[in-house]
Amino acid sequence: FTYPAGRCLASGAEINGMDLVLITGKAPDHATAAIEDAALIYSWCSEHLEKQMILHEGEQLAEITVLDSKDTDSLQVSAGYTFDYDVIRGHEIHVEKDFPDVITAPAETGQYLGEVTVYDNETVLLQEMYYAEQTISYSRMEHLKRVISETAHAYPLQITAAILCIGVLLILAVIRK
Repeated sequence: FTYPAGRCLASGAEINGMDLVLITGKAPDHATAAIEDAALIYSWCSEHLEKQMILHEGEQLAEITVLDSKDTDSLQVSAGYTFDYDVIRGHEIHVEKDFPDVITAPAETGQYLGEVTVYDNETVLLQEMYYAEQTISYSRMEHLKRVISETAHAYPLQITAAILCIGVLLILAVIRK
């Protein structure tokens, strides 16, 4: 009891997996009024609130293809911890993942890879940035293999014609000797 706030009650409860703390004040002047107020509020919380697991520790968020590296062909980006949130039932929680599909080596430890943003309707609940945990080295040989492969796929007729021309030139060179 305080004179400015009247009858008060500080209480805590676990409801639907949520740890709630409640402080009520200005309760009417009978002995159980503050308890009745708290019970009413906890009842509302039980009917309207729930804990949602949004991200789970270790959950794969993205797989990024790595070009021009002999170290790895891809990077897996995983949640570093579990993120849960107490929400009003019916609120739309959505997760936006913003990662590139492909990166090109080299990549340094600490290089920005992308981010995850969690929204409750339009309100941002979490924005987490992710960075490379290891250095990925550049390989000139992997780069050349990729360029040759991409060229062969982009210009198959021209590559075939060039190979045929080289073959004919080699045959003519052998015949002339």
